[in-house]
Amino acid sequence: MIELDYARRTERREVDILCDVVARNWDEPLRYRITDLSAHGLWIHTSFPLDPGETMVVSFRAPQHDAPMQFFGRVVRNVRVREHDGRRECGMGVELVGASGEERHELRRGLKGLPARRRRSSRVPPLS
Repeated sequence: MIELDYARRTERREVDILCDVVARNWDEPLRYRITDLSAHGLWIHTSFPLDPGETMVVSFRAPQHDAPMQFFGRVVRNVRVREHDGRRECGMGVELVGASGEERHELRRGLKGLPARRRRSSRVPPLS
């Protein structure tokens, strides 16, 4: 039997931050919203997510951090359309790649004290 390790490197925080994303085939940065952030990755809410494996540059102002931060990212998963509690959820999970220890430390420091991301409950129908 294969045992999977689902432990995260750092706690994800629920946020509402505007970001600018530059991807390979785009002429100019596009503005999106980050709704979930950690020192190792983020969730970008968008109706037009990039495909897994695609790379980008994402810039944003982290909470409690004055200067804009900029990271290279790689899409690790996307959701084109999903209904959750009557809302449409679309977006992409992005791993922050190539960030220095100091950059991750600054990001962690800015996230300190923010609420943890709300866990989504899976809706499994009861057995009859």
